[in-house]
Amino acid sequence: ANTAWSFAVRGIADGPLLEAISACAWSLMGQFSPQNLSNTVWSFAAVMFRNGPLLEAIASRAMALLGELEPQSIANTAWAFSSLQFFHEPLLDALSARAISTLEKFMPRELANFAWAIAKFAKCNEQLRQAMSAAALPKLTECTPFDLSSIAWAFAAVAFRDQPLFKAISAQALRLMGFFGSQDLSNLVWSCAKLEFYHETLIDAIASAAFSRITSFNAQEIGITSWACAKLHVQDVPLMDALAERAIANMSALASRNLSNIAWACAVMLLRDYPLLSAISAESMRRIGAGGIVQFDSQWLANTSWAFARMLFRHPPLMDAIASAALASFETSRQPGEQEEYALLWSIWRVGDPEGLLAKMHQSATEPGGTTDALVRGFLLAVDAWRHDAAQEMRLHAWISATLPPSALTRAACRMSVSIDMHHISPQCESRNPFYQRLARLLDVTSTAPCSAEGVLREIECFGHVSSWLKVAGDSKAEVLACAIERRPPLRGECTLELGAFVGYSAIRFARQVSALRGGLDLCGISLEIDPIHVAVSRHHLDRASLSTRAEIWVGQLQDTMFRAVEVLGCESIAFVFMDQRGTTFHEDLAQLERMQALAAASQCTADNTLKPGSPVYLWHVAVGAACSFSTSLWSMSEFALEAIEDWQAVSLLRGSRENSLRQT
Repeated sequence: ANTAWSFAVRGIADGPLLEAISACAWSLMGQFSPQNLSNTVWSFAAVMFRNGPLLEAIASRAMALLGELEPQSIANTAWAFSSLQFFHEPLLDALSARAISTLEKFMPRELANFAWAIAKFAKCNEQLRQAMSAAALPKLTECTPFDLSSIAWAFAAVAFRDQPLFKAISAQALRLMGFFGSQDLSNLVWSCAKLEFYHETLIDAIASAAFSRITSFNAQEIGITSWACAKLHVQDVPLMDALAERAIANMSALASRNLSNIAWACAVMLLRDYPLLSAISAESMRRIGAGGIVQFDSQWLANTSWAFARMLFRHPPLMDAIASAALASFETSRQPGEQEEYALLWSIWRVGDPEGLLAKMHQSATEPGGTTDALVRGFLLAVDAWRHDAAQEMRLHAWISATLPPSALTRAACRMSVSIDMHHISPQCESRNPFYQRLARLLDVTSTAPCSAEGVLREIECFGHVSSWLKVAGDSKAEVLACAIERRPPLRGECTLELGAFVGYSAIRFARQVSALRGGLDLCGISLEIDPIHVAVSRHHLDRASLSTRAEIWVGQLQDTMFRAVEVLGCESIAFVFMDQRGTTFHEDLAQLERMQALAAASQCTADNTLKPGSPVYLWHVAVGAACSFSTSLWSMSEFALEAIEDWQAVSLLRGSRENSLRQT
């Protein structure tokens, strides 16, 4: 043990010597004390020497001497096994149990090493997390920057958001910020980003320290810091420019994940750094060509392509290479996951040549064992509708219907009969989704309602009052929306636009009201929805309400399908907008409507759920930032069917010239 330790502290990794020490240690294992065990395994980990039989023997001996293990031995043993990536579950469980009873005796470095080791193996249960948090708090003032960042990293890695602990870590980190190294800074900011812990003073201090030490950042630290800054929305232009410059200088050393993380960070923060993007593109093409399908990383390709598409950075050779790699992956066992499938498909469609991938995804979406992802199917349906490919759209609708459990939902998903052999399809792929099962129960109720708008609305409202998951804009929310439309009714050639159809409740209300106000048989409203099952449910409810000729439900991602509204209806054709999707994107969607010149003069923009879950950026924009363009009223009311929960609706009247409004947006 002492011989191995002596060579390890000097960084000497002599293979033959270490093999000889391993053989001797294995034969004498029964005589090893706890100190001998931890010194030996720590020494091998320090020089990254991995001997499986010896590690098994050390684990067995450590468990036999568990009651004698002191904090240093526990921490060093756990750290060594994690560093060598030798997973021994019985040993880790035994060390965790022993640690819980002795954590108050751990020194700060021992606690940091033990927490790091347990987090690396994701073996931290609730009892251990609570015990480590309680033990760490009083020791933070004794911690070094390395200890602080390691403890923070460990808690972030196991997704344990302990607010008091992280506030205390922040306070100590601010006192020691001048001593933080590049690894300490990157680990700490990653931890804050991972747990979405935003401490403005700490983040500003980290950004300033990172900028001053940027030349010491290695490739991995550049990638981690870039990702974390984007996640935390750190608006520090000098730091991001410095990170970009360092990334270009270290491009070949960046791991694939860090390469895609940097591209993702640029996309999220909309930093169109063309030298950096060009370097990422060139390096990505080199790796795709050199690695081939053997080293194909679908997540890396999906993230990189998504980032380029998000920024509309067109580089056809890269997109062609990614599309070819994605197509090749379908012929192997290394197929992309559902999220990667959608990101790849959307990205290549937006800034590349999508025909080959579209054909393959259509095939996958209509064959047994193929994709069942709602986003992918919704995207394919959106493309089919955009291209007016009714046959392909009907086939995909029929296939979606056949993969649902037999119910009213099945009939709603396939509104048109299609001659296609479906007898071999298992319905279990979609029936596992509990939310779709809830939708099926809703349709069982509404399918018996009278075929009128009043009948369908009444049944949806009654169901919502006994099913807390069904959140529609009913009761007082519906009254506010109706008043907004009545104050400025859509004229001939104008429509309402709903972002997020859900089950079609608001689409029915809008179509019924606009029809009554202006008469005629023309189109009154459009609703956009990303999930094809929700589209089917909403269309079914419009059919039952006898309003399917007055309102339409379009499938697809909002940022794409909003363009279709202008293509079909023309500019200045939207007189009323109702935003009922994710509140964090309200301001982005309003800005896109303005850029497209979709809003008619004196149009009304309404937003639901602006208090819960909340849309602070949107509210600030319409009430303060662009107050010269919008006259905004906030209405406080109870959530539908939940009187005890307060929510707000924002109603904004567009005023002034469109050019002024666009400039403000």
